[in-house]
Amino acid sequence: MMLLSKEKGCAKPYNVFSNEEWCEISNVVPFKGNDIRVEILEKYHNKVHRESYEKIIDIDCLELLDKEAITTLQQDILKHMHKKEIVIETLPTSNVRIGQHHNFDTYHLWNWIKWEKEGKSIPPIVLGTDDAGIFATNIYNEYANIYCHLTNQCKLNRVDAIALIEKFDNNSRVYRFS
Repeated sequence: MMLLSKEKGCAKPYNVFSNEEWCEISNVVPFKGNDIRVEILEKYHNKVHRESYEKIIDIDCLELLDKEAITTLQQDILKHMHKKEIVIETLPTSNVRIGQHHNFDTYHLWNWIKWEKEGKSIPPIVLGTDDAGIFATNIYNEYANIYCHLTNQCKLNRVDAIALIEKFDNNSRVYRFS
């Protein structure tokens, strides 16, 4: 298994192989003929195979799909989520600090807002906070960050920015756990 990281040099594999687990399995599993399940278990616990699983492989998603295809795929998934009424909880401060975003300019929320304005199906969105002690934030700060970005960087007028904030707030009341 791997720890994911933006930088290859920072990614570190960690070993999840357990010889004790394999011994326990080999005592319980009836080893018979050409049983694919046993073959998979043996490969999973085989040291040579385990080492090959732990190699870091660089994948540039743009080698697999172009930006247009990725956008289409994202929008299709969002449409499916909307249809199923699967809510998106977005954690702005946490996502920017530990995600692929260096600041709020590239934050995925702006795409969702833009696509919804274009008539695309976007599931309900709620704002949340991650670990307040780690990220030194609270729900008020999350709403304030979004509002400030909408009015300052996105140049949205205050009435429209407040309407979006109210929409997120209303969604949080509707879809809260209680």
